[in-house]
Amino acid sequence: MSTDASNAFSEKKFWSWFHSVEGMPYGYHVMLYSFLDTSNPPRNLPLPFDRHSIDYMFPNLDRLVGHDNTSTGSNMYALLGEGLNHRLNISCIGKNMMGCISNVLVERNLSYAEATAIPERDEWRYDANPATGFKGNYSMMCSAFVANAYKASMGSFLPEFQSHEFTPKDVYQLKIFDTTTNAAESRFNSHNCPDGALIQSDNGNYCQLLGEFVLTLNGYNTVPPYANMNQMCASQWPNYNDTVRPC
Repeated sequence: MSTDASNAFSEKKFWSWFHSVEGMPYGYHVMLYSFLDTSNPPRNLPLPFDRHSIDYMFPNLDRLVGHDNTSTGSNMYALLGEGLNHRLNISCIGKNMMGCISNVLVERNLSYAEATAIPERDEWRYDANPATGFKGNYSMMCSAFVANAYKASMGSFLPEFQSHEFTPKDVYQLKIFDTTTNAAESRFNSHNCPDGALIQSDNGNYCQLLGEFVLTLNGYNTVPPYANMNQMCASQWPNYNDTVRPC
């Protein structure tokens, strides 16, 4: 990390946070929501999909994939249903889950694309069971886990953002790392990188832990943290006949 980020980092706070989430299951619930950030048009899906396509696609996916109200695995409840329940503050479950959600969207004059584009909140829990008093798990995929760890351990050094909106690319592009490019002076050098696998870039050096081919992290260490980061970012290639809203 950079000197300022390193000074802000509290190892005690990190381990306290880690032990509070240790053993929680992988973030199946939030995996798709980390990049479904735009709604009209939904610029996170390949053309020619538009919001009308999504309104048609989600209920039909439910019929094809099915759901069983279980917390993990490839079913619509885990991948989309419970996340939409959070976004809409509803409790649609069971065999009519998608029909229930569709009815709510119609009542509120919302599309599925608009509902899925609502940012994930870090405080939302999944798999809660009122019957047993279980409050639920935090659902984190790899990038959300790292971003949450940064928030927990660096406090007010970082602006307010939702960690679940981060993809792996968003994490390594955060401008919080050592910018030294001289290998002899850098925190990462051929002596402290496993097997000497040092990657040098104009924005700082880093170690590659595994693999025989070099993995270049484009834009590494280039984006200063800002409030509400990554909540409205399109991933679709530009349409040069239209105005693309910047991230």
